[in-house]
Amino acid sequence: MKKILTFVFCCLVLSASSFAQRAPISPKPISNANNNSGNAGKNFEHTEGQYQSINGVNIYFEMYGEGEPLLLIHDNNGSVESFNSQINFLSKKFKVIVVDSRGQGKSTLNKDSLSYEQMSDDYYLLLEKLELDSVNIFGWGDGGKIGLLLAINYPQKVKSLAILGTSLSGDTTALQSTAIAQINDDIKAAKDSIKAGNLEYKNVLRLLNLQINQYEIDPELLVNITAPVLIVSGDKDNVKLAHTVAIYEAIPNAQLSVMPGTTHQLPKEVTMQFNNMLLRFYTKSNPKPGTNKMNPEGDN
Repeated sequence: MKKILTFVFCCLVLSASSFAQRAPISPKPISNANNNSGNAGKNFEHTEGQYQSINGVNIYFEMYGEGEPLLLIHDNNGSVESFNSQINFLSKKFKVIVVDSRGQGKSTLNKDSLSYEQMSDDYYLLLEKLELDSVNIFGWGDGGKIGLLLAINYPQKVKSLAILGTSLSGDTTALQSTAIAQINDDIKAAKDSIKAGNLEYKNVLRLLNLQINQYEIDPELLVNITAPVLIVSGDKDNVKLAHTVAIYEAIPNAQLSVMPGTTHQLPKEVTMQFNNMLLRFYTKSNPKPGTNKMNPEGDN
């Protein structure tokens, strides 16, 4: 039996705004539109990372800690810095791998077409080069789309998957109208910047267009996902709650957590609660040898 996890934080006071305010578009992914809420983790010191040549581009990544591998995949126009509030905590229990998806952060982007399938292939090949048979994954927003594609197309690589604020399409069936309006405003701002001669915004524009114009994951494919999946949403997320619930209902081995009073930025808004929820999910989904799997009838 699936379990719906509900977290209520009596002492938590959050903004009454329906959606977190987004920062102006920047071609630099540091503290960009996808990771601007709160100050948690802002002083995290990133160590020097590494590059792997994959599918004609250079993919940048960093690794921290020891133990079971845990891959963190950031949102649209994000970077490894999107997880400044998670790395220290999670690296105490896991070997954390943070990556700049192609065309974002320090990773490069060629002139070929850009797609989520292409990015999921990048991650698969990176895991191959790192000689990792299977990993736990957390995907935020667009990172969740990449995580779902990995679980569908490369199931042997996905031990467990948590996703946050993820949609299968970019239309009004999936996204709040305010979120679509914000993306369109960002697209216009990027086009204006390019016309003004700021050509570095070309990558930003390609990624923004990808969000609402160039992708759709067939919901019928979700039934093929065999890994344990945790689906997380703020009750004021950019993704419609009904769409999130539909994803949950379509995946056989899924759990759902809707966190009250939070937005798409909930890893920054309720950092400790969110980090502990991830830790519990990965620990329960992947018990040590000789222990029992999570009891579906057990506690939440």
